[in-house]
Amino acid sequence: MTKDRATDLAAIRRFVQVVENAQWQRNADAFLALFVPDAVWTNPVGRRLTGLEEIARFTRQGLAASPPDVFATYSVEHVTFLGDDAAAVNIRSRAVRADRSPIAGEPDGAKLYVLVRHKKDWLLAAGHNTFVMEIAIEAQRRELESADA
Repeated sequence: MTKDRATDLAAIRRFVQVVENAQWQRNADAFLALFVPDAVWTNPVGRRLTGLEEIARFTRQGLAASPPDVFATYSVEHVTFLGDDAAAVNIRSRAVRADRSPIAGEPDGAKLYVLVRHKKDWLLAAGHNTFVMEIAIEAQRRELESADA
């Protein structure tokens, strides 16, 4: 990895940490500052939000309605650079309590963020969230393996 990519990866990890912090603080303004104006965001139930105004309305309502004792951790699992100024970032999120203990029965989240460089910072141009369905993933894996046999 080149020094430039190492710097970019560190900046992307910091970006994801800022997302997590904004969510923990229920700080809609800090979260929304991370988007480009014409961003596209798809929430875990498949609702597409287009543009910062629509994303902001949804975010403000969602954060205001968040249970006070439910949070999420975010960890970068994979980064693919799509060019010098764009990256696809796979993130795993986990529902936790304030002490960071996992909440039983809550599925992890899988997020795909498309980040674009804006000056020296990274901003979110597109995001897609879904729930991780471990049982379905395992069943699919077995099905594909048996088809290959």
